[in-house]
Amino acid sequence: MNEVCEIVPSQKASKVKVAKTIAQIKQQVRETRDKPAQIIQNNTVNISQDDHPYMPTVNALRTVIKRVRKAERPPQPQNIGEVNVPNSLCLTLTGDHFLVKDFMFGADRILLFTTKTNIQRLSQASYWLMDGTFKTVLTIFCQLYTIHAPVGSANSRILPLVYALMTRCLFHLGQSGWRKIRSCELAVRYGNDEQFSLFALTFLPSQEIPNAFDMLKLVMPPEANEVTQWFEDNYVHRKIRRYLQNGNTTRSALLFSPELWSVYNSIETGISRTQNIAEAWHR
Repeated sequence: MNEVCEIVPSQKASKVKVAKTIAQIKQQVRETRDKPAQIIQNNTVNISQDDHPYMPTVNALRTVIKRVRKAERPPQPQNIGEVNVPNSLCLTLTGDHFLVKDFMFGADRILLFTTKTNIQRLSQASYWLMDGTFKTVLTIFCQLYTIHAPVGSANSRILPLVYALMTRCLFHLGQSGWRKIRSCELAVRYGNDEQFSLFALTFLPSQEIPNAFDMLKLVMPPEANEVTQWFEDNYVHRKIRRYLQNGNTTRSALLFSPELWSVYNSIETGISRTQNIAEAWHR
């Protein structure tokens, strides 16, 4: 009977210690942006073996942290007009302007974050890398698009310098082209036929691309006409607006000139042709 009486107070003491530990975890969650694993480690490292059986599991503690952080957040806006960036997020920790532009056009919006120092770094960089993520943005936005550049000496790091929170997406040439090929039900043919080589044009100098495209267009299979015309209108010659009586044509402005998507100069100078570094940052 005495043993039972001793166990009950011991259990109560352990549960009190566990409750205090959970309260400390919640307090650290509210006061810091530390990662869940770090918060759990900081507050459970001194838990005794006697108290350990009464502690929630790591997964349960992660759930507690998630709930506290969710409760601390303001309610999510339901439309783009309700997005109000607080003053604390419009400035850097040193007091510099961070939200430099807030574009509203129709139902769309772009919030542009950067600093004067970062713009100077971009202007001095030998190249830029750009990429977008769709996973970490509010549901009313489409993506967070970032511009990265090397900062420092020859062994410089690639750092994000501009952040654009957008309601629309920007696609790479390859992604956009692949979607068009699939929409025309030519995916299998594209994978097996070497004549479907439109995207090989990216490896040419930009000034040579229009003539090379005209030559390639002559050997493209008839069923690829829609893809070829789409590529010509948007990436090479501009879309024809009107045929003139003298045989000439007038064309609309070109959306993406070869200077924007040719990787020839990048290859020649050894600059990265992919956004792998920027993509790794988004993870």
